[in-house]
Amino acid sequence: MKKVSCGLLAAALAAVALGAARAFADDGRVINEELVLNDPTVSAPSNWAAGGSLEGWFVAGPYNIYQNGSEIATGNINGGMVGGNGFVGYGDLTLEYSVRGGNFNVKETYNTAGNPQTDTSETQLENEVTARYLWRASPHFNPYALVGFNGTGLKDNDVCVTAGCTWGAGTTNVMYTRKTYNSFLIGGGAIVPFTQVVGVRGDVRILDTAAKETQSSGTYAYTATGSGAGVQVTGTGYLNLSHGWNLQAGFKFEDYYGGPYIGNFDRTGLFASVGYTHRF
Repeated sequence: MKKVSCGLLAAALAAVALGAARAFADDGRVINEELVLNDPTVSAPSNWAAGGSLEGWFVAGPYNIYQNGSEIATGNINGGMVGGNGFVGYGDLTLEYSVRGGNFNVKETYNTAGNPQTDTSETQLENEVTARYLWRASPHFNPYALVGFNGTGLKDNDVCVTAGCTWGAGTTNVMYTRKTYNSFLIGGGAIVPFTQVVGVRGDVRILDTAAKETQSSGTYAYTATGSGAGVQVTGTGYLNLSHGWNLQAGFKFEDYYGGPYIGNFDRTGLFASVGYTHRF
């Protein structure tokens, strides 16, 4: 998973960079008023556009656990997800649906007596739907607003690998944790086309999240609910190929807060995709 995802990302980033160099060399032939129409997700005024993409998403780096505002464990995470999205747009309005899922491995050390260590296998499934409204302000800067919903589910199997370790009042060294984060989102960003071939877009989204967590380990069982505010930040570069095909690559940071008992779930990942857009 790691080698495939990194290779896909590197290829997409290299293609975007190469396209940018070529496009800037041809910038004298660009008709500025039409630049934003070359973003793969934008439709022309009073016209339709529809399309989709296949996506790979990769995460690697530090991973910390917080409870009641305090750090209780530190570690590292690696893994990835695959998925895709589809969209339809008319004029300045675009509706998009995305789904992705995958597996991660997390190794943690807890800040308690004996510093017990755990090895966690985590499965993540994410669904998101957004509605975006675009203002065509200028050739090289086009702001937009968006609203939507994100549903993220996690399934963790936490194995305490320290000798003699058990979870809480449980009788085994395995803890099963299930979390759901359901978030309404609102935010804004901008599309910045450089040429007819290359551009970027990015946005910031504020999340209003309702969360639920259940845990079980032997005779131990626990359920909690909570809510709070979170944030998503995305940045994407796109490269138009030919006949409607495109490459995209970028990053996404997401931080969901489920209240003081459930705590934060945050992740930063790199992604790359190949997509197709049809305008009519």
